[in-house]
Amino acid sequence: KNPERDYAIIRFLASSNERVGGVAGLTLGGLDVDSRTALVHEKGRGGNGKTRRVFFDHQTANALIEWLRSRSACDDRVFSLSESGIYQMLRRRSRDVVVTGPSSPHSFRHGFAKETLRQGANLAQVSQMMGHSSSVVTVEYYGQFTEDELREFHDRYSWVPNA
Repeated sequence: KNPERDYAIIRFLASSNERVGGVAGLTLGGLDVDSRTALVHEKGRGGNGKTRRVFFDHQTANALIEWLRSRSACDDRVFSLSESGIYQMLRRRSRDVVVTGPSSPHSFRHGFAKETLRQGANLAQVSQMMGHSSSVVTVEYYGQFTEDELREFHDRYSWVPNA
């Protein structure tokens, strides 16, 4: 029904690594497509919400612009979908393209963190981008690597010269 909206949500989830609650609650006032940032309000420990800035890429900015041009303004939220509505949209889209692995909003967070670490980002950067209260949380959930990945890291970052 809303391919521009769905594409913008999927891009935003993938690029910003935001939790589903932050995506559902994203407001027009919190979105800055020119600087490719958004202020999101999300859960915190003990139910205390927190606001943080997330970043997204150029393609996501373009997808957001296309969605904002075509949407009928019904409220101040960018997507006007609840958390449940986002889950349902992802399930529907996953069936359409035959996704075989996990396709929940949180799968995008896991993929972002794991791939960013695998590509060599440091733990402090990833922890901060994820909005974790401590890098210990990041290590616990995303800092476990296969032997092949560890061998690749070793070969890439070893200080011993190849001679």
